[in-house]
Amino acid sequence: MSTDPIVRGRADLLRGEVELRCGTASSATVTLLGSATAVDRTDRALALVGLVRAGEAVCFAGDQYRYAEVGRRALALRGPGDPPAMELMSCLIAGVAATLRGDHERAGPRCAAPWCWAAG
Repeated sequence: MSTDPIVRGRADLLRGEVELRCGTASSATVTLLGSATAVDRTDRALALVGLVRAGEAVCFAGDQYRYAEVGRRALALRGPGDPPAMELMSCLIAGVAATLRGDHERAGPRCAAPWCWAAG
């Protein structure tokens, strides 16, 4: 196994994705959260992808209470001037976290970015 955190993070992300789709969601959660941890200081975008997938695994496993952890970790990764893809992933996680805790006012904040309105 590589000692490079980016290579390890990508490998864990792939392993977690396969586990999520073909194995058990609870195992995928552990792997995907680990992949996000491995790269959160070096590749915030990849860490967010891991957190989005971990959030999905948490919900599939019926462990929605764990989504709060996913939300906190995603919030810590946000930065000023993030590209639209990162902003979208952050907003997705924040919205699902708010929904799961019953805060429906914050679950669907208005997004000022033009790409938010492209589909509607």
